Amino acid sequence: MSTVTPSRSAPRPLRLPAWTLPAGEMPWLPGIPMPIGPLPGRKETPALGRIGTLETRLARTVGEVAKAQNLRYRIFYEEMSAIADAMTLFTRRDADAFDAICDHMLVLDTAEARPGLGGRKPAIVGTYRLLRQSVAERHDGFYSASEYDLAPLMARHPGVRFMELGRSCVLKPYRSKRTVELLWAGVWRYILDHDMDVLIGCASLEGTDPA
Repeated sequence: MSTVTPSRSAPRPLRLPAWTLPAGEMPWLPGIPMPIGPLPGRKETPALGRIGTLETRLARTVGEVAKAQNLRYRIFYEEMSAIADAMTLFTRRDADAFDAICDHMLVLDTAEARPGLGGRKPAIVGTYRLLRQSVAERHDGFYSASEYDLAPLMARHPGVRFMELGRSCVLKPYRSKRTVELLWAGVWRYILDHDMDVLIGCASLEGTDPA
């Protein structure tokens, strides 16, 4: 059985892709560099699955990533027990620099469309963050490497393509079998499209206070 040990070294600064802006130039999300407008190569991203009024696909714009970050905030910080810093409280978004290099799988409810720029936009009710090894290696590694030492595991499997999953959440009224199945149908299509071999990631589990 392979084991992964906690990493004792502090995570290195993340090198961001050329299409991002320097930190501080995005007034809507200070300190988190992101591209403006449509995400590169995502303008015409098709739906990857549908069940009733729900559909799954990759985020196409910065605005959709921001809505996914807001959904994560609502669940991780308002519903669960995560403790927000001042920036997170101010923006009401669960965000970090990895958001700029990851793909964001979404589940949208087309029946709950809301007014927005360019017309009515379907509500984002579920999300998953995906990071392929080839992308991670261009930007100083996986998020998980800030928590665990992944180098020995990956060194033992040089011909294997790893993909990291994280920040998974679904809005409470939508936590049903079909929503989760639809989210994973999108992830599975992504795995096939990019020929991924192994899935890794961190998970947060609520603990028990013995006192």
